[in-house]
Amino acid sequence: ELSGARIPLARRNIMSYYDQPDSLTLQQIRQVRWYLLLRRAYRMKLPKNHPAEALQAEHLELIDQRGGRCFPQAMDPFGVGNWSEGRQLFCAAQGPQAVSVKLPVERSGLQRLELYATRAPDFGIVEVYLDGERLGAFDAWSLGVLASGAIPLGERMLQAGDHELTFVVRAKHPASTGLQLGIDAIALLPLAPVS
Repeated sequence: ELSGARIPLARRNIMSYYDQPDSLTLQQIRQVRWYLLLRRAYRMKLPKNHPAEALQAEHLELIDQRGGRCFPQAMDPFGVGNWSEGRQLFCAAQGPQAVSVKLPVERSGLQRLELYATRAPDFGIVEVYLDGERLGAFDAWSLGVLASGAIPLGERMLQAGDHELTFVVRAKHPASTGLQLGIDAIALLPLAPVS
């Protein structure tokens, strides 16, 4: 059921590699339901990372990386146009990891921060810190590789100059197979300049 309407599945129209092609497995049923709920939340579209003006994570200077290795990754193979500039900063890790980047702020003032990231089957729960202060956390696990859309990180009074933005992954969703991390972009939206 989707928004109260029953949607029949063509039970025999299933690409399958197991011996009962006229039915869905419990895992397949869970995946179909998960994707339908996600699509319904986004009005039947998939989330996209399209910030108006943002700093691309793959272009930011890496200050520190512990427990993992970060590098730019092309994202068009996972959905053309779903990631800003078609790339992300991907950080691979076998265990917990922490990654810090330099966040340049052009003008002093109150700013709203939004993060654009990636969600995937082997991604962890990401904690975000700005200059050592925790901004929040989000679960980057999903059944498929997807753009996150805007993740609000609140409002902060920021001085012009360089700041340190840190991503820490030390836990994961029970269904996740890893502690990977993918950051696409960071938007700083001025609310009130300092006079």
